[in-house]
Amino acid sequence: MSLNKLKTHDIHVTINSLVIAVLCMFTLLSDMTSILNISIYVIVGIMIGLLLISFTFYRRFALSDISAIIVLLILVLFLYVFSKLSNNIGDISPISLIGFCFFPIFCSVLEKNVKLILEVIMFISLLAIPFADQLFAFQFESLQQTNMSVAYAFFVSVSAAFIHFFWYRKGSNILIILCYLVNIYWMYKIIMVGNRGVIVSFLFLIMVLMLRYTKKRDVSDKKKKIMTSLLWIFGILIIIIVLNFDNIIIYLYDYFKSRNEAMPSFIIKMYRLIVYKSDISNGRDDLYPFFLNKIMNSPVWGYGMEMSSEVSYGLFPYPHNYILQMLFEGGIIFALFPIVVSVYMVVDTLFKNNDKLEYEVFSVFLLCNCIPKLMISGNIWNQPILWIWLGVGAVRFNKWRKQKWRTKLRI
Repeated sequence: MSLNKLKTHDIHVTINSLVIAVLCMFTLLSDMTSILNISIYVIVGIMIGLLLISFTFYRRFALSDISAIIVLLILVLFLYVFSKLSNNIGDISPISLIGFCFFPIFCSVLEKNVKLILEVIMFISLLAIPFADQLFAFQFESLQQTNMSVAYAFFVSVSAAFIHFFWYRKGSNILIILCYLVNIYWMYKIIMVGNRGVIVSFLFLIMVLMLRYTKKRDVSDKKKKIMTSLLWIFGILIIIIVLNFDNIIIYLYDYFKSRNEAMPSFIIKMYRLIVYKSDISNGRDDLYPFFLNKIMNSPVWGYGMEMSSEVSYGLFPYPHNYILQMLFEGGIIFALFPIVVSVYMVVDTLFKNNDKLEYEVFSVFLLCNCIPKLMISGNIWNQPILWIWLGVGAVRFNKWRKQKWRTKLRI
């Protein structure tokens, strides 16, 4: 590769990485532009413009990767068209579908620099400092809780900081160290005023990083054994907490209350659910059986895109579980491939030694920002990071499938 082509390729990868980072931080950027009275479509236009410029100078696609994501694109397009033709479609526009789903799937196969993606995400979180008071304004005063989407948006940058520190901290400059420190502050803020789902995401992130530490090639066997022991202790502690959850929450609430100290919002909410409602699921005990029953009634075709609210007569805007939502809206025909890819990605990310560090790091980042959140909340049609994850997973699954076939043919 000539020097000019090398430089062009570097620019191409840098632009791709920048666009992917912006997609991952889309919610936070949207909130900040809203405060400034700037349309988020300005950022979308800039992203598309950058990609067009990039591909003008560097025209290269991995056809095998493109073929892998075509299945996902066709499935989503089929669901949209089928829902439209059958008049079973909720409040979703073609532009929203392209921006939140098709575009992220396409970006998932672009050549990228994962280290740069994490750094850009951390840099974007620095831009939020002047807007901190407005972004963290309480949505529920009595709970001292900010908007759920804000908490999850900041978790993206905090998880990026943790993961960057875990793999790339050597040789970090002053700006990166500043990003680490700022994201420690963001972590404190979302623990104090965020929802309980973010706390679950934190615990999941810690568990995954501990597990990946035991798979690191540059770590001694002794350190791996120590980390494995700590992982077992962590798991046992989680089990103890779950088994004694109500008593622990009540104790923590009384402890903070007796000392007149600020307490995390999730403790206040959980205390009230335990004491006054006796339902820590916050309605999910009714929600999940409802959607499971509906799925059993129409397992093949589903009910149509964004039809949760209409079918439930306004009770449930969406199923609060991305697998249930896929099965409910598109049936097995739509949901089977994404579910298979999801299962493959969870197993591959958590338990396998991957040959490429970039893939390993990016998979951990995407997993920690998809599974904890989208198994208990979220709407799949406004989650670009989910479709990036599924796009990456489709490519990886396709390569694994081909490798399996080659092995069988040799035998």
